[in-house]
Amino acid sequence: MHTQDIVIQKTTFVAPAPYAAGHVLTGPEAEALNQTLAENLRNNFAARMKRAAEDGTQLTQEDFDTYAQAYSFGARVSTSARVCVIRLRLKSGSLPRPRSAKPSRPRA
Repeated sequence: MHTQDIVIQKTTFVAPAPYAAGHVLTGPEAEALNQTLAENLRNNFAARMKRAAEDGTQLTQEDFDTYAQAYSFGARVSTSARVCVIRLRLKSGSLPRPRSAKPSRPRA
């Protein structure tokens, strides 16, 4: 059986790591994974909703669906969530494109 080291209160323990790609899940394992997925989606999207609210926007079910479809366990996103949401909204047309604060001046 494969193992992994885990640290609990500064003490390292060897824990079982029975799951690998291709492992066939039992019913309880599938329930636990679905519960973990739901918790991760909820926690991560809650942070995105908070940032969007600070920017004066409200995320929709469509935004959540897009996030959930792209979600992958253990994947790290290098781009800020705020930038991703703005790009999605600009692309879909649900957010107007920002106008330049200063009129552009002709270059000499």
